[in-house]
Amino acid sequence: MVNETTGRDTRDFVGANHRPREGRELFRLLSVYNVYRLTLALGLLGLAMTHRWGGEPITGYHPGILWLAGIWLASAAVINRFVGGSAQWAENLALAVVLLDLVLVAFLVQLAAGLSGGLPLLFLVTVAAAAVLIPHRVTATGVAALATLAVLGGTALKLSSGTVNDGDWLYASLLGSLNFALSLFLQQLVMRLTSAEQLADTASSQIATLEELNQQIISHMTTGICRIAPDNSLIPLNDAATALLGLSDAHLPQPLETVSPRLAAVVAGWRSGQRLSVEPIIVESTGGQILPELVHLGHTLDPELMLFVDDYTAVSEAAQALKLRSLGKLTASIAHEIRNPLAAISHAVQLMAEPTADVGEAATLREIVLNNTHRVNDIIDNILQLSRPQTSGQEGVDLAKWLPNFVKEYEGTRNGDVSVSLALADSPLSIQFDTGNLRRVLVNLLDNGTEHAERETGRAVATIAVTRDYRGNAVCVDVIDSGKGVQENQVEHLFEPFFTTRPEGTGLGLYLSRELCEANRATLSYGRTVEGCTRFRMNIPLREPLS
Repeated sequence: MVNETTGRDTRDFVGANHRPREGRELFRLLSVYNVYRLTLALGLLGLAMTHRWGGEPITGYHPGILWLAGIWLASAAVINRFVGGSAQWAENLALAVVLLDLVLVAFLVQLAAGLSGGLPLLFLVTVAAAAVLIPHRVTATGVAALATLAVLGGTALKLSSGTVNDGDWLYASLLGSLNFALSLFLQQLVMRLTSAEQLADTASSQIATLEELNQQIISHMTTGICRIAPDNSLIPLNDAATALLGLSDAHLPQPLETVSPRLAAVVAGWRSGQRLSVEPIIVESTGGQILPELVHLGHTLDPELMLFVDDYTAVSEAAQALKLRSLGKLTASIAHEIRNPLAAISHAVQLMAEPTADVGEAATLREIVLNNTHRVNDIIDNILQLSRPQTSGQEGVDLAKWLPNFVKEYEGTRNGDVSVSLALADSPLSIQFDTGNLRRVLVNLLDNGTEHAERETGRAVATIAVTRDYRGNAVCVDVIDSGKGVQENQVEHLFEPFFTTRPEGTGLGLYLSRELCEANRATLSYGRTVEGCTRFRMNIPLREPLS
């Protein structure tokens, strides 16, 4: 039964009555104890021979000791023959042996009157053997009780015969108490040792299981794993590494230079402190593309490396397919955006070719052609900007000084048809930004804002509000207009290329504005004010950190 809290087998801790043991272990301990019994028997035989053929007879020696030695010797030989079998058989045999020894030691103490001063201590050896050999604690404690009764009974018999004095009762009582104390102590010790051994076995089994699981995981990984030894030899650790690097099982390990000279150069550069390139490497033997990753293995003094190899071929193919899909989508969008103004130009030119057109109508048609030509040119300019990487020559800009001049310049280019109000925070507003990029972003946002405001309210007005974000150590530049904004289902597409809510729009202004902001470590987002006005917010990091 497994404990749900600890995950351990509850049979490992059965309690005070039983200690689970294997038969092999019990027989091994019984064999050790049997060596002691054999030694004791040989010692008693030697004592008998010395008494019989020695020069000086031993005082108190009894001929029955020879018989006891013979019984010990014979039982030791029999036990050696029966060692082996089940745990239950081992327990029964151990109990029979210790009970036989109790009887033999009791007779030995009674027969050897002259040697009785030290012989009762043999009870302690038998009690200790019972505590170690017998798993049932009640039975082991019963052996200690029998030994104590034998000591007290033998003392009473000798006291009645007058061979001992009354002071020996204290010795017998102490010896009986020692029997119980030794038995209980050894039972606790053996129980703890058994539990510790079982826990160690369980831990070893779990470690072996984890190692096997680890090997299974590594072998089934799609990422190739290799070790690079100090001599620059490559040792694959799973099948994926063998397949990706085109290795042969018959020639392992292989020098890294023979597997891939390019990979060997990358490893050599990484060892010398160069940064690992993110570009894929082509393996000459397979023609596939791999992306390597290197980490140190073990101690910092250990020169071995761990190499992880990912198959980049599928990624490259997916990227190529994605590029083609994106190019097709972009091409279709460009064609769609250019087709409308070209259709208008074509229609206007056809009308201009008719002889019935008057001068006023011809001027209107020429204006249509001119406006749509400008529109096509704007689309082409935006596409060119889209194809170029957005660079940024950042410089220090004090918005409190720069923005008033920009607003004045912007209103001047619109011939007074628009009105832009400016609200600045009192705190320092110094940022790092490319002024050309900043001007272009604000012009795009103000053009959109004033146009939507004029469409909604009849007045082309907008507001630039600058606040300090103390928590993010940044400046917030908000462009606010009174237009109705975009619908909720259109917000997620607002910054996508060619998405527009105006029939004459190109749909690239907001996308390019966000790209320019990101090139200057800023962000551009859309939201609504508390009053419900449309707001585009530029979040720009401050030039100096907050003090």
